[in-house]
Amino acid sequence: MTDTANSTGEDRSRPGARIVVGVDGSASSLSALRRGARMAERLACDLVGVTVWEYPQSWPGYVIEGLVA
Repeated sequence: MTDTANSTGEDRSRPGARIVVGVDGSASSLSALRRGARMAERLACDLVGVTVWEYPQSWPGYVIEGLVA
């Protein structure tokens, strides 16, 4: 893929561009976050780290009100 935009670097960074990295605390995700930070700096864009957590369906001593098992 060698079009004009790629060869001139026009597609490297756009206003509002960002790199998004999923982080779960593992060594590999932290490595990905560091790599994303280096890329974001070189491309002059934002870096966004994302992590997600949800309530477990069952947990001893924890009751979700209104949940019928």
